[in-house]
Amino acid sequence: MHPKVKFKQYNQRLIYLKRIQQRKKQIFLFLKWDVRNWLHREKRKLFQLHQLILSHKIIIQKQSHKQEYYKEETDCNNRLKDLIAQEERPQDDLAELRRMIAQTEQYMVEYMDDMYRHFLQAQGKQKCSKIQI
Repeated sequence: MHPKVKFKQYNQRLIYLKRIQQRKKQIFLFLKWDVRNWLHREKRKLFQLHQLILSHKIIIQKQSHKQEYYKEETDCNNRLKDLIAQEERPQDDLAELRRMIAQTEQYMVEYMDDMYRHFLQAQGKQKCSKIQI
């Protein structure tokens, strides 16, 4: 073969190899770009998933706080009712004690009245009068 033809073939091969290398670079860059985009999309999905999980955690925490608040509120209401009942009981007990004292005083007056009547009957006097206090 003629040296010019050899050089031409060699030159064509070089050009062909350069094209292949450029295509490989383009494919690599495309793949690299595609992988970057894929990673970016996955990161975004992961971030959105984390946000969703956090929002659900916040909602659950809010619900649990509400439940704790309502539980504390009912506990406070129950304690308040107990305190009111305890305060009312002594008043009821005091009223009952006053009633019992008044009844005892009445029994004592009736007893003294009966004793005086018996005393008068023993003395022979028929006239009985009630003691007024």
